[in-house]
Amino acid sequence: MLSGNQTKEKETGYPSYINMEKKLIYIGSPYSHTNPEVMEENYRRVSRLAAKLCAKGSVAFSPITYGHTLLGFVQMPNDWEFWKSFCLSFLENSEELIVYKMPGWESSKGLAAEIEYATEKNIKISWIDYDQYELVPIDEKREFIKSKGWETSWHEDNWIPEGSGREAYGGVDTDYLYRMLKKDKA
Repeated sequence: MLSGNQTKEKETGYPSYINMEKKLIYIGSPYSHTNPEVMEENYRRVSRLAAKLCAKGSVAFSPITYGHTLLGFVQMPNDWEFWKSFCLSFLENSEELIVYKMPGWESSKGLAAEIEYATEKNIKISWIDYDQYELVPIDEKREFIKSKGWETSWHEDNWIPEGSGREAYGGVDTDYLYRMLKKDKA
């Protein structure tokens, strides 16, 4: 007799730890620039967002994270015309486009094309404002949250009201709680 996990593997063809029901999220952001240091910073910024989304259980894909990494192995163009087909192939198979409004996003040729494509294909579009997401260092956010009577729960990025006990899966993540507490302060 097969166990529950073995049954799932037999039915789907995937190991039980792979959740094929999760939907792909495509992160659009600016990249190209005349200054290589700006391109490196763009890569780091969007990769940090992709990593945070993946750490929270999302299946997030950044063509900048992927493409920039490949450029370190083989010499090839780094412009939109070269990467257009590659990017749109992933976007076409995505449930959502997150537009990461980093510096330069409004003038990005590739990002404008991705937004237009997602609109044409009825792919959900969400927006993340870089200024609200990135400017405050994480340690400063954590200190502010602690000062408001919160403590970490099962993970350093998971907060519960002070003295409420450390529940295994309860709590609020740092970025969300920080924004909420800042709004209450205003």
